[in-house]
Amino acid sequence: MSRSIYEKIKSSGKLPSPSGVALELMRMVDDPASTIEQVTRAVEADPAIASQLLKLVNSPLAGVSRAVASLSLAVRLLGLRTVKNLALGVSLLGASRKSVSQSFDFERFWAESLARGVAARNLAHHFGCCAADEAFTIGLLSRVGRLALATAFGSAYDAVLDHARTAPSASLAELERREFGIDQNELTAEMLTDWRLADVYCHAVRCQDAISEVPSAEENREVKIARLLHLVGAVATVLAGSEIYQEDLLALGATASRAGIDGAEFSRQFDALNDEWPKVASIFSVRAQAAPSLRETHTRARRGHRDVLVVDDDPSVLHLMSKLLRDAGYDVRTAGGGKEAFQLVHSEGLQLVIADWKMPEMDGLALCRAIRGSEGAGFVYLIILTGSTDEDSLAQAFEAGADDYLVKPCKKEELLSRLKAGVRAVATDTRIALQQRALTKANAELATFNQTLNRVATTDELTGLYNRREALRRLHELWSTGDRHGQPLACMMLDIDHFKRCNDMYGHDAGDAVLRATAHAVAKSARKGEVVFRLGGEEFLVTCPDATAEMAAAGAERIRAAVEANQVRHADHTLGVTISIGVAARTVATPDVDALLKAADQALYAAKQNGRNQVCVAGAPVSPPARPQPRQAEAERGAGAAEAPEPSAAGTVLVVDDDASSRRLLRRLLERDGFEVIEANDGEQALAAARERAPHVIVMDVDMPGMDGIECTRRLKADPALCACPVIIVSGHSDDAQVEAGLRAGAEEYVGKPVRHSEFVLRVRSMNRLQRSNIELMQSNAVRGEQARAMTILFELSRSLGTARDMQDIVDETVTATAGLLNCGRVSLMLPDEQRASLIIAGAVGVPDELRNSVRPPIGSGVAGRVFSSGAAVICNSESDRAGRLDRYETDFFASVPLASKALTSHEVVVGVLNITERHDARPFAEQEIEYLDLICNMAASALEQVRAAAARERAHAAIVQGLAKLAEHRDADTGRHLERVTQVALMLASELRACPRYAATIDEEYLKDLEFAMPLHDIGKVSVPDAILLKPGPLTGSEFEAVKRHTLVGASALESVIAKSPGVGFLAMARDIAHYHHERFNGTGYPKGLVAEQIPLAARIAAVADVYDALRTKRPYKEALSHEKAVAIILESSGSHFDPLVVEAFVHREHDLAALAARLTDNHHPAPKPDSSMSGRVVAACS
Repeated sequence: MSRSIYEKIKSSGKLPSPSGVALELMRMVDDPASTIEQVTRAVEADPAIASQLLKLVNSPLAGVSRAVASLSLAVRLLGLRTVKNLALGVSLLGASRKSVSQSFDFERFWAESLARGVAARNLAHHFGCCAADEAFTIGLLSRVGRLALATAFGSAYDAVLDHARTAPSASLAELERREFGIDQNELTAEMLTDWRLADVYCHAVRCQDAISEVPSAEENREVKIARLLHLVGAVATVLAGSEIYQEDLLALGATASRAGIDGAEFSRQFDALNDEWPKVASIFSVRAQAAPSLRETHTRARRGHRDVLVVDDDPSVLHLMSKLLRDAGYDVRTAGGGKEAFQLVHSEGLQLVIADWKMPEMDGLALCRAIRGSEGAGFVYLIILTGSTDEDSLAQAFEAGADDYLVKPCKKEELLSRLKAGVRAVATDTRIALQQRALTKANAELATFNQTLNRVATTDELTGLYNRREALRRLHELWSTGDRHGQPLACMMLDIDHFKRCNDMYGHDAGDAVLRATAHAVAKSARKGEVVFRLGGEEFLVTCPDATAEMAAAGAERIRAAVEANQVRHADHTLGVTISIGVAARTVATPDVDALLKAADQALYAAKQNGRNQVCVAGAPVSPPARPQPRQAEAERGAGAAEAPEPSAAGTVLVVDDDASSRRLLRRLLERDGFEVIEANDGEQALAAARERAPHVIVMDVDMPGMDGIECTRRLKADPALCACPVIIVSGHSDDAQVEAGLRAGAEEYVGKPVRHSEFVLRVRSMNRLQRSNIELMQSNAVRGEQARAMTILFELSRSLGTARDMQDIVDETVTATAGLLNCGRVSLMLPDEQRASLIIAGAVGVPDELRNSVRPPIGSGVAGRVFSSGAAVICNSESDRAGRLDRYETDFFASVPLASKALTSHEVVVGVLNITERHDARPFAEQEIEYLDLICNMAASALEQVRAAAARERAHAAIVQGLAKLAEHRDADTGRHLERVTQVALMLASELRACPRYAATIDEEYLKDLEFAMPLHDIGKVSVPDAILLKPGPLTGSEFEAVKRHTLVGASALESVIAKSPGVGFLAMARDIAHYHHERFNGTGYPKGLVAEQIPLAARIAAVADVYDALRTKRPYKEALSHEKAVAIILESSGSHFDPLVVEAFVHREHDLAALAARLTDNHHPAPKPDSSMSGRVVAACS
């Protein structure tokens, strides 16, 4: 079954397939008579395969100790089978990059394919099923069926991928089989069979995802390969992932264990692969990052947070503390001083530290400061051991960064209780970090999921157009925009004529093909700004913003004609399609969107009744609604609104105690230290107060009636919204059991009664610092997210402007990026007109076309005109900013910023003005946004100036060419249109050679442009040949011919002088090469240097054929013009001796075009016979 479906898909011609070179390599490798040299020559014909081959042989995968630059040596080192397999993979994956579906992430697919290949190569020996190079290939190609489905089915596969994301209960393979009758693994197996890979690999690929269902008793080679592929698929998902989490790594270890690989051995293999992967990925231009060590991940997972570092310079203290903590179940590390401890914290990632205060070199406080000041240390809970109970000393310890302290000699129970609090603090920090990572991952998945849902909810699956739901939403949006800005609005209702007859006669497959083709034709013919929707069945809608009825009717007629001209091919039938269109525009009598749609539908009905295949317009448009009056900011905001109280700079503390005197005491201490205090007299009040306004720290008395402090703490920690808030319990009992119960309930700290004032305040400060750090971290994540979005937009704009070669592209990219970055509905970029008298809108977002064409403020007048002339920006963020400057603008916030570029004179030159208004969130411009705006203007100004300068240089270059060419022609009026013909012939030959893989990277648009400028100068050196020789009617003597040959040297020398004075003019270097070498011969018998084959520059080899062909076809005093056929025969005969065979081959491919060119550009007069001065004329005899 799968084979027949595969053959049907293959016959469509849409499957990814190997290149011709890859197919030839497959044939050659399977042929025992093939040699290394033959394979090398085949590889040289495909630059993509050749470059990837050299990358592979120089990568860690090949294990070659020195750099390899020779393709022949690379083939020998890698082996023929590896070369064949690499060519197959590269040609398949590279050719399919631009032909996949919208939802298919090709870059991720390529990264995972490469990771599967690398992992399979490294792990194959564990399974004993295949050689490493074969494992690399089968791993690389093991999911090519998925690429094939995306390539062959496009939008239909998009729908399957979207369904898989929104319905996780159904596997992707099930959905693929349901939709296409074949899944990706089955398709991969069929493709590998077609490419003559071993059957065992094809069968293994087919069952790689169902390998867990195969009993271990049936372990054969096929099953082993399938287990290998299943494992490397999981490895590749981790290596190629953008975010790598601990749970993913632990799951990977479990997958390896099920595959029969020992956990410790797999950890070692994975960590080695993990080190190798970024290097290999960079060679193949794949973005990659190293995952965390699998061995360390397992170790951390086993340990939890039980690692403690004890720091003391007294060995006896270290011994006693270590024994006590190990007996309590902790893993203990020791250090004899602060420096050693600091290194251990960094290298081992330890998070619980008990350090003595007094130590030589680096004492405990210095260690605290070092750890707190180090970004790489992460969260570390520090307990200081001290023999002093002096409050000033304790304050000094807390200020240095200590989280807690113990007085020596310390009790065992107190030490363990304090340490448990530290364990909870570390666990809380770890949990927050994991939650943040999980939140980041979930947000990314949610964003993707939302995009998928939005696409599914708003897109018609068959045609890819927006659906009825989205049409109604967009129409209401356009209606509201028209209300605000007075913009006209029209719409078209389209219906396919006789569609039911098409379905009845040819079937629903044909009907679907008609719908898709019609949707494509309508969308292609719609003007910019118009959006096409499928309402259902054969009915479509086109929205026409900023359009009157007449404008929409003209557009409708254009669409009708395009559909009528579009022939739909299905099976053996060619179907003609016509549509009827009803057009309606908004008028004063149109109350709402429903009425507009009804009017368009009635016009469509009239078109149907009048014979179909026509456009009918409903009614006549009138002036749109008047603009609304400017908003009154004060009325909108309200006058007398109460302002929210400013929060305390230090933080908010909730004090919970049933004793009013205790609450007053603690309030006084905390308010004196700058804290804002909230009070509660029992547990219930505390929970209510905390939920109403989350405090930074909670101080909780233990003994209270009703709900005591321990139960209240337990409930606070069970509340997701409050669990991160630190709790300090206050107890008057000396019983350690009550303290331990409070800590076990979740409290972070405790203080005994009676409260020591300074110690209490210091502990609150410490907890407040911890909580504020957590809050700031969450806030900074949000800020970084917005900054990342802004940086992405600016980076993309910078890249676009850096490659733009057209001013309009620069303008469009700039206004689009500005609107997105600053969240604005209207952005315009103005440039001066040719007379520099006024400004014109060169590009805009949200500005109606009629306004764009009519607004032309004089330079020096109006806001934009004054900004352009003064170079000073206008930023209006308030009413005071508006005064005297924006009286005519009906907007609260506005910016007009000059585009200024540094000129050679070092002063700034204003080249345009960027205007921004209609902020979607109705807020003033922030300082950061103004900086972004300034950066955008600088980038756009520089890009505009570069394009203008490049255009000026090109005009100057063209003038140089014309002048030099006319100087050369001045010696002889007999050459007629020789220069024009030779140039056009050379361009034809170069364009043909461009299709040859050897020259695809060399001959581009810039090369062709340089060739067009350079060819007229090929005989510039003949100005140095005396007239007596140049105009001689008879044969030349030996000395005269030597004088003629010197024209190549003179021409090259003259152009070299021009190059020295005009550096950077690319075509002059090519012109020098052509003038110097176009009389060289491919076999080395030419002049002036006797160069051989590709020693002769390509442009000169092209010029040689073009020049001689024109000389053969042109009449001269001593000969008649040869026919095209005779000239072609002479050039063919000289292939390989006089001319480059590849250039001659290109010449033959274009010979009919060349004949037509010669006829079109023939000399239209023949004056009295004169001696031929064309240098090519002197070689005609030699050619013939």
